[in-house]
Amino acid sequence: MTSNINTKPITATSRNKTFDLLRGLAILSVICVHISQVFQIHIKYVDSILAAGRFGVQLFFFVSALTMCYMWELRNGEANQVVKFYVRRFLRIAPLFWIAIPAYLWINGVDESHWMPEGVGLHQIFLTAMFLHGFWPDSINSVVPGGWSIAVEMTFYLIFPLLITHINNRDYFLYLAIVCYFLNVALINSTVINLMGVDLTNSTLLRDFL
Repeated sequence: MTSNINTKPITATSRNKTFDLLRGLAILSVICVHISQVFQIHIKYVDSILAAGRFGVQLFFFVSALTMCYMWELRNGEANQVVKFYVRRFLRIAPLFWIAIPAYLWINGVDESHWMPEGVGLHQIFLTAMFLHGFWPDSINSVVPGGWSIAVEMTFYLIFPLLITHINNRDYFLYLAIVCYFLNVALINSTVINLMGVDLTNSTLLRDFL
């Protein structure tokens, strides 16, 4: 009697070079846009190309989703696959991010600034530590600069096993995408009703996650 469980080890040769290339392009794009925000070249087309780097994070999200689907299939059938997925994702993100929280609090302080107009309090620190800061505009980048992208990633990691294991029909993914699109449009509309007492029209997480 044979088993259909995939026991093939994940090695360096399992890496998809196309995904690595796209991931590198995404990182380069983010670097370019941040350079353009600090140093203006004042050459229209060059500035436009550098500014387009703002889509690098969205490209990274896209590649991350493809990579997770790819790796999920490679590990298909392993024992406790969902639990191991969460453990791997958590250990990849949480330790360094948690170290970044006190580090940036020490560097930037807790006083009012561009990303924290009311300063940083326990509310912002707690939400950031729990990876929920993306849902509250006053907490998105208040503790860790650029931390909004981590909130998006962790939210997607949370629901990924549910999507990949319970939605086996491609049509369902299409319907889900359509619903998310119109939900996104509704939530960023200026007439949106406040959710949980917070105006979500400026929620970076909602715009980029949905």
